[in-house]
Amino acid sequence: MKLVTEILGTLVVAGGEPPQPLHEYSQRNWYSDRLTGGATRSADGQFLAYENEGALIVHDLELSKSQRLRDLAEFENIGIHCWLPEGNRIEIKGTRQGQLQRGVFDLDQASLESSPLPRNLLRPCFSADGQTRAGVDFRNGPAALWVDDLITEESWKVETSAAPFSFALSPDGDRIAWVILEASGWGTLWVQSLDSGEATRVAQKLDIGYQRTPILFSPWGDEVLLSLVQIEGAQLEDRHAPESGRDLDLYAKNLETGEWRKLVDESWDLLLTAVDEDQLVYTRLKTDMRAAMAPLTGGEPQPIAAPQTCYPYWHPDGTQLSMMWGEWNLADWALNWDIAAIKIDSDGAVRHGLTPLLQGYHEDFNLAWSPDGRWMAYHSHRSPDPVTSYAAPGSTDAIWLRASAGGPEIPLTGAGHFETCQAEWASDGRELIFCSIGRDRPYRPFVIRIDPDSGASLSVTPLETPEIEGAIVGANFSPTRNELFLEQDTGSAGRRLWRMDRATQTAEPLVDYQSLVQFGGLDVTPDGNTVVYFGLDPDGHHQAFAISREGGTPRQITRGTREFITPQVSPDGKFVAGSSYTHSKEVVLVPFE
Repeated sequence: MKLVTEILGTLVVAGGEPPQPLHEYSQRNWYSDRLTGGATRSADGQFLAYENEGALIVHDLELSKSQRLRDLAEFENIGIHCWLPEGNRIEIKGTRQGQLQRGVFDLDQASLESSPLPRNLLRPCFSADGQTRAGVDFRNGPAALWVDDLITEESWKVETSAAPFSFALSPDGDRIAWVILEASGWGTLWVQSLDSGEATRVAQKLDIGYQRTPILFSPWGDEVLLSLVQIEGAQLEDRHAPESGRDLDLYAKNLETGEWRKLVDESWDLLLTAVDEDQLVYTRLKTDMRAAMAPLTGGEPQPIAAPQTCYPYWHPDGTQLSMMWGEWNLADWALNWDIAAIKIDSDGAVRHGLTPLLQGYHEDFNLAWSPDGRWMAYHSHRSPDPVTSYAAPGSTDAIWLRASAGGPEIPLTGAGHFETCQAEWASDGRELIFCSIGRDRPYRPFVIRIDPDSGASLSVTPLETPEIEGAIVGANFSPTRNELFLEQDTGSAGRRLWRMDRATQTAEPLVDYQSLVQFGGLDVTPDGNTVVYFGLDPDGHHQAFAISREGGTPRQITRGTREFITPQVSPDGKFVAGSSYTHSKEVVLVPFE
């Protein structure tokens, strides 16, 4: 870490002030980049590697320069990487010249070599001296945790009660630590001596969330460092609360005394990156997401609700906006999202703050009222009891319906639909359209027919689009004509907006544009003459645009440096509401003792 110390060691501010970032980067995606985790660091501390907007980035701390590794190594894409213990060498796996390929790229020599790692080895890590390697491997049967002595060529299979959530080797390679995510949802920390084979459970019932987070040994091997952990007082129900106030931090467990110590106490999500004898490096994840609104004539969106709100939908009388509400915690990702509403005046002024509207275990969002205001349709992963993770047993993935006056939740879709997007109403209140994926199937639109009196689902049928192939990630009805507007994913961040006549199934392309967000919806003005969608503007930010239903030149509606997606036009046609956000990640260096 000498290089980093010389360059940036002075950035650690004394007197209790928050440490300044070593390096920071932002991503414009709404959803997927929140799951990619933090940065990793090369063996000699010169380079950082991290995923950003679908590309693996390497950042040279000495030159303050960032580049896409696929460009340096001449790959079309890179999906997996692993730093080797010798200097600035990184193993990569991806597509090169149309073929799946793996190799080791030397950042000093700018050369690609064959990889020395076993083909079936997953998530490899090394001891500090580079003489011991661990990883998940398929040798001699099902996937298991294996350790290899690279000097003696001896190997050990580590017997674990379940697939290891995270693992790390001690600096001299004589011990391995791993975390198991139990069926109960809590984490258990184990440490095993590779000399004696004795395994010790050193901590249990750790609230560590359900997404894989890195662990490390201290430079002296006396502590195990863990990311995003709470050591006591947690309840499973807390993971489902929009404002639980849970505080997961970086901790160290002393293997000799059994004591815990908090390494860093911040309100943001923190992930371990690296540790040296006197410095700790971690990645800070920061999100500012809130519902916002702008005049349909154009302008900069202004926030209309509390932080961590998004996906606003108008009530048909224009006096309310529903929205998703919940803290953006990596550990609880999506479990704690519920639906609330605000009251709003005809001039766009908020009359009443956030009020819970629909609450329950697991994810809820995209609540859209029926045209007569009687029904509320929404996406949910509703579970009858608190679940441990996004896809845990008991979770669902469906479009649901509930009477606005209250009553039971009615599932409108069932098995066979996954990652269902927002549902949009037809003007007669008898149909909804949504997009989802199925097994071995890209996103496609489906139409739900309901009984408007009982709310029962009468049918769910795929929408036939003879002229539009591939993925369709957004769909909406015209409020005045028998036509649909569809957003096609054309690949490589490309989008195409179509107008389709339902009677003839003929479709006409309206505009091509770019978007880094997989799905976010589109809307139609009350007169049916204009489609409002979002895409990248000339400055590279997602903003709302309007285009005539007949095509022509799009008009940019919103402006600014924040991303703006999920546009929804007010019933009087004066405003567009949507989700305004910034996502950033900061690599931070602090003293380590």
